[in-house]
Amino acid sequence: MVQNTEDEGKGFSLVELLIVLSIIAALIATITPIALNAARKAKATKISSNIKLLADSLERIALTDGVNADGSIKGVVSLASIARDVADSDYRVIYYNNDEVRTYRAYVVHRGVELFEVIKEILGDASSTTWGTLKSQWAAFTPTYFLNNDTLGESEKIISYHFSFYVYE
Repeated sequence: MVQNTEDEGKGFSLVELLIVLSIIAALIATITPIALNAARKAKATKISSNIKLLADSLERIALTDGVNADGSIKGVVSLASIARDVADSDYRVIYYNNDEVRTYRAYVVHRGVELFEVIKEILGDASSTTWGTLKSQWAAFTPTYFLNNDTLGESEKIISYHFSFYVYE
């Protein structure tokens, strides 16, 4: 009997296939945590950017448009009037006039604290607290203006960003 020698050497052996598959599995195991961390950092960056956008826009509108006699900022009636592309369900803006000189204190609040550590790296002034604790800080000041004032539970955890500004008239 004559053996056909052309068939020998074609294809991969089982050992070669197992080696290739183990290398691919090792690469996937290495890349997956990096990709997940990048996605988490991107989400935290977006939240930080939205917080800063809301804060800067509120201050800019107050400085350019002025305030009403009752202390409310002209033209600011909702989050969309400050920054139209920010999701209303996740953010709140609270501001009040602190004195006769038109010193305003304001907070931008984001619901949830799962990305707080990453956000804190980006926005050094961000803090983590509960809605009830934050509310107690401005309870003595009236009127206080809320944008997106739907109910949050007193013990609901939030990320807050505090800033102050002056309105000269």
